[in-house]
Amino acid sequence: MNMRGSFLSAVLAMTVLSGCRKVDPVNDWIYQLDDNQLAVLKYLCPLSPLQSLIYRRSPYIKDDQFLRDPKFLPVHFLVDGKSSDDLTWVESGREGALHNDHQDKATANQTRWIDCVFYSCQEFPLRLEVTLTRYREYSVIEYDAVLTNKQDGQSPRIQNLQAIDETIGHQAGAYVLHAVRGSMCSFTDFEPLCQRLNGTTSYAVTNGKCTSDYMPCFNLENATVGTGIIAVLNWQGNWKVDFTKEADGVRMTGGQYQTDFVLQPHESVRFPGVVLMPYKGDWLDGQNEYRRWLIKENLCRYQWIDIPPTNALICPDAPTEAGDLAAFELYKKTGVTKLLDKFNKDAGWYDTEGHDWPFTGNWFVKKENYPNGLKPLSDAAHGENLQFALWLEPERIVAGTKAAKDLAGKVIALGADGKAVDDTQVPVGTTLLVNYADPSAVDYVVDMLDKVITEHGVDQYRQDFNMFPGPYWAAWDAKEAEQLGCPRTGITENHYTEGYLRVFSELLKRHPNMFIDACASGGMRYDLETLRYAFLHTRSDFWADIESAQCQTFGCASWIPYWGTGFTNLSLYDVRSHIGNSIGVGASDEAGAAKLEEALIEWRSLAKYLQDDYYPLTAYAGKSRNLMAMQFGKAEEGMIIAYFREDGSVHVMPRGLIPERKYQIWNRDKQEETLREMSGAEIMGGLTIESKAATAIIMQYKLK
Repeated sequence: MNMRGSFLSAVLAMTVLSGCRKVDPVNDWIYQLDDNQLAVLKYLCPLSPLQSLIYRRSPYIKDDQFLRDPKFLPVHFLVDGKSSDDLTWVESGREGALHNDHQDKATANQTRWIDCVFYSCQEFPLRLEVTLTRYREYSVIEYDAVLTNKQDGQSPRIQNLQAIDETIGHQAGAYVLHAVRGSMCSFTDFEPLCQRLNGTTSYAVTNGKCTSDYMPCFNLENATVGTGIIAVLNWQGNWKVDFTKEADGVRMTGGQYQTDFVLQPHESVRFPGVVLMPYKGDWLDGQNEYRRWLIKENLCRYQWIDIPPTNALICPDAPTEAGDLAAFELYKKTGVTKLLDKFNKDAGWYDTEGHDWPFTGNWFVKKENYPNGLKPLSDAAHGENLQFALWLEPERIVAGTKAAKDLAGKVIALGADGKAVDDTQVPVGTTLLVNYADPSAVDYVVDMLDKVITEHGVDQYRQDFNMFPGPYWAAWDAKEAEQLGCPRTGITENHYTEGYLRVFSELLKRHPNMFIDACASGGMRYDLETLRYAFLHTRSDFWADIESAQCQTFGCASWIPYWGTGFTNLSLYDVRSHIGNSIGVGASDEAGAAKLEEALIEWRSLAKYLQDDYYPLTAYAGKSRNLMAMQFGKAEEGMIIAYFREDGSVHVMPRGLIPERKYQIWNRDKQEETLREMSGAEIMGGLTIESKAATAIIMQYKLK
């Protein structure tokens, strides 16, 4: 057995435990194993301390040696050229706590147990803190780690932080890797990717936006034996993941893209988090189990209320208070407000000093356009039982603005050669990156956002980020390396990502019921931890193309449990192509408002299915003229939606129904003439859907 992979061998062993009894987590929350299960578990994975954390309260494990022999760690790195695996790590403490999220009545029983284990290195003055999170209802292993320099002087040289370097596929077979593109403002955003593994396959993001080129989430399916594992890297910056097919399985290696630094006295760095979820069945069974976990245990975890299933934003985008209020009056007059959730004010409300909206950094209103501030807008929204959403972009500011002056020395400016330069000497309008690696810069941003949110009556903070921070991080690393006389590659990014998450955390302490929209030129930065703080209203800035919208839903729905977009022309084809939980809408006259009302009624009736299981029923169409079909639903009811780009027919095989039960099934547009009764087995045996035009046909089904 490969002992280096013993920690994560336990992940596959979790499939053995599917029938185990679970006990109350408040009292003794753990899987309890019978003798046979324990024997299989010990055979698959000699327990490391972290593995034994999973099972440590089981009455069948008596040997305390499992808890006190830290031979193996889940993370890997180099210390002065020596592998962390070859160093001696001694456990120096541990603590555990039960965490409750979503404190409303509907989900008050959702819990997660967090164990923290502390290790000291015998050879070097380093401390490693490993956090293991486990869940009541899901076979998930999730861990994070922090490395700290414990001395008053500089640390030895640290390189190649790997959050995972383990064998995660332990059986021979035909391994198929399912991945997905990220959001790059293109037609192919969220294109699903699939390949049979042979040799090494690599994925990476290097521009600083963690879900731009690809999303750091994968489904490794062993098609031969009908098992698999979801593997996710939880990181907010640059990353790289390799999958290597070996003779008897698959090895996964992944972590921050580049790391080579010397830590300063008592300085710490984070490893990317790792989530692993083993499953039985085909890859879609695994995806839906992962979706359920995302929705129930992660989506907007840190708000104290659950996010509503639908979120409709009216976006007048008028440049003045009078214009915005006049547009809002149109929606009140026509009754559209009853179908809305938010009144949104987008970019440009702040003082741009005569420039266009990208001139950011003066986070106070244009007095000539908004003489009374934005409170009249939020008051108008609140008067109609709507919330007020406001757009800001605190990380990207420009030289010459108030924020740039206030943060002098705490922002990063680049010269023509790509090197960091004095931010106070660059021309007005130069793009600057607020350096979240500096805690005082984060404090400034939190206080500024808090002031704006409070002053203007903001209920939803819409954050954007329209630049690539990677070159700025690298430039600051080089500057620090020169000043300190030691390598610092990757350190700015590491601290920056921590600061980025702290902004969210601090805002929610001050505004616990506020929802956050984490846009970043669309969905370029929507990692797992961001999902726990925020939802994604604009999944892609390439949102208007109807056929791309269909394709984006086809790909993103497996990995993103709550997404948004906007309507284009309000036709039925447009509305059904832009299905999402969150929608941005607008109308310019009463006729348009009436059409918008119809569109919103249709959208809400479809969006209710998006939190259920998801099955792609055809191949991805891309820019071809091929039709494409997908299913959203649960055993009781759901919908099958087929997108026809021209006339044709498609035969689909729906999933997830109860074979022996009777269902009613019908074409949404022709319910009376198409309504029929079929068993679940008959429906899953195949349906043929036809169309004589480019359109979206929806078949709905409901348990009788």
